[in-house]
Amino acid sequence: MARLAYDWTISPVLLNHLGVAFNRQLNPSTSWHVNEPGGDILGLKGINGKSNWPQINWGGGDRVNLATIGYLANDKLIGTTYQILDTVSWMRGRHTIKFGGDIKKLTLADTGNPGPATFNFSADHTGLPGFARTGHPFASFFLGEVASASVPILTPTTSQMYSIGLFIQDDIKLTPRLTLNLGLRWDGQPVQTEWHDRLHHFNPRLTDPLTGLPGAVEFAGSGPGRSGKKRFIENQWNDFGPRAGLAYQVRDKIVFRAAYGIFYLARVPNEWSGVPYGNKYGFTQTNVVPSRGIYPASTGTTAIRAGSSRPGSIRPTPPARSGTSPIGIRRAARSATRNSGTPTSSSSCPARWSSTSATSVRRASV
Repeated sequence: MARLAYDWTISPVLLNHLGVAFNRQLNPSTSWHVNEPGGDILGLKGINGKSNWPQINWGGGDRVNLATIGYLANDKLIGTTYQILDTVSWMRGRHTIKFGGDIKKLTLADTGNPGPATFNFSADHTGLPGFARTGHPFASFFLGEVASASVPILTPTTSQMYSIGLFIQDDIKLTPRLTLNLGLRWDGQPVQTEWHDRLHHFNPRLTDPLTGLPGAVEFAGSGPGRSGKKRFIENQWNDFGPRAGLAYQVRDKIVFRAAYGIFYLARVPNEWSGVPYGNKYGFTQTNVVPSRGIYPASTGTTAIRAGSSRPGSIRPTPPARSGTSPIGIRRAARSATRNSGTPTSSSSCPARWSSTSATSVRRASV
């Protein structure tokens, strides 16, 4: 975090306050073994053998449940804020006028690179078809009978948003006992976007190109299958918040205060279920070996494209990659490309009013 402020006395009745700030927060979620060459030690081909150990999941079995082996997390959420603000104070007669502005840029980047792979073992491959409580995933593991597997591919995302505020306020001393506070603030909060235009939403007015029916997933950005937009809703610029208050000195040691205002809450990135951390529909890719029931994944199967059961969508063209490799634990893998995106949020404007009274009480000492 870094902050810098400068106060300038322009004249005895005119002051200027300038401030700039920078803040960065790192939120890692990393396996203890991320720097260990687990894949190379196990002799597995077709995965990144230089980072971490693969994750082993178990499915089925009788009475004995096995804990998952391995932890693939290697996530880094990086939040960054840039801010500049300026306030001018001008005193003239009964008036103390303040006006100024505040501009912030907020980004939240997900640079996670989980891996190297996940392998799932099932009791079906060592059990008797049609007979319950036969077979065990650990026995399938010893035989190298992989039920399904996947290799994640890094898809970095960075959400970005701006916050702009302008205000003017006048404190008017009407009488020696009564001061009136009047002000107006404007807040501009453009719709959140993504640095690489990796956004999507469901548009009921868009025609599905596969079925010709209304309703399809629309993708931001330029290029094949994308809408040419950076956002899916229009910005609104009418967030005006009036403020009014007063302070009245009832007696020498009693003051009554009352205030009313409309406030627009600042938008916060939705990192858990939206960009950048969560839903990246249409932009993520994973090499997948789908399950074949009682048969293990076998060498030589043709790669298929997953996602035929998803709703109709205009899919962006995936980034080009040089070559694909099968996954292997004695049995190789069949790979499929999976695609996955994100929404935006809005601000709220609660109206607030309050009144207080204050009195001064002399404390007696014993």
